[in-house]
Amino acid sequence: MLDDIIKRLDDPDPSVRRQAAIELANLRNPAALKPLAYVFRHDPDPDVQEVALKAGQYIRKHMDAGTARSSAGGAQAAAGTAGTAGTETGPASPRDLKRAQSYLEAATTYHMQGDRARTVENLGKALSLDPSLANDSFVSNMVFSLTGMLGPQGMAILIDPVQRTQLIERAGGKQSLRRQHIDAMASDDDGGWENVLIDLGIYALVTALSTIAMFVFSMSAFKTLVEEYSPSYSTTDGTATMAFTEIDLDTMTDLSLVAMLPAAVGNGIYSAFAIVVQGAAIHFAATYILSGNGLMLSLFRKLVPFQTVVALVTAGAIVLISLIGQVEIMMTVMSFGSIIGGFAALYFLCAIVANVYGFGLFTGCLSLIMSGVLLFGIFCCGWFGIASMIGSLSGV
Repeated sequence: MLDDIIKRLDDPDPSVRRQAAIELANLRNPAALKPLAYVFRHDPDPDVQEVALKAGQYIRKHMDAGTARSSAGGAQAAAGTAGTAGTETGPASPRDLKRAQSYLEAATTYHMQGDRARTVENLGKALSLDPSLANDSFVSNMVFSLTGMLGPQGMAILIDPVQRTQLIERAGGKQSLRRQHIDAMASDDDGGWENVLIDLGIYALVTALSTIAMFVFSMSAFKTLVEEYSPSYSTTDGTATMAFTEIDLDTMTDLSLVAMLPAAVGNGIYSAFAIVVQGAAIHFAATYILSGNGLMLSLFRKLVPFQTVVALVTAGAIVLISLIGQVEIMMTVMSFGSIIGGFAALYFLCAIVANVYGFGLFTGCLSLIMSGVLLFGIFCCGWFGIASMIGSLSGV
């Protein structure tokens, strides 16, 4: 095993040589001192040279301390060192062990993604809850990779909240974490604002066609409603006549359909404009009020297609309900459907906002509420301004 690791010190890949030096340090075998010293003097990569130096120092330190110190004793020493900085020591509870494992899994994922700041944050929390994790060679390698220190010294840095925060700051700090989220969202976006314009055009078209479809398929229900509840009156010969005849209803439908076409186009354009205003308000509330981190482009690339799906589902539901034929059942189904659909749409919209701005679901909902309050305030101020202007011009 030792010879295999030493052979990897000559690998062309610097990362392989660096990992080999770390593994030799974990073995604490004095036979590794000579090849590590050679790497320190001759390796062309400065990072590998530094790792080889620290690996050699770590092995020598354990040689001086004697073989009595075990890896478990090293973990206890690290916990004791962190305890002097204010961290309590003692056997971990089953709940803490489970939490520590969750933090370790998160740290491993971030480490593989190259997210150094989040790796430090999660690994430090995992070791604080369960110091025995340091006995794992993979964890000890990760500790060295993050801190540049081997064994208890590196572990103590991660366990101590103050030193861990300093390490996160050196890795770029919380601003780096937020920047990484923004960059990740930007990389997920397929295209730029031109794609948003295409999405808005599709949304306007779908809204217009849905408006026409809902009107056409709901006219049969309207006719049924009129026939059942329309008042009748008596003629001079004593016969009862409906206020609206079949011809009247057909004529009304034809005229309404003609008027519906430009109205549907206008509704599509207005809906596209409204979604732009809604998105701008959500972005303002999420970023400037709740300090979220996301791109308006990312929001629109998710918000507009979602609203398009909502429009299609709504139109389809209304068309299906209109085929029932019985007015009472139709009204009941529509009432319950609108409630359930409204809550479902709100949930998914909150999830979209939370995903774009790095929030939890609750904060995503709060962003929507704040954006609604913001729009309501703008609306009231606008109407007040218009009323004041009209009043001043009319001399009232």
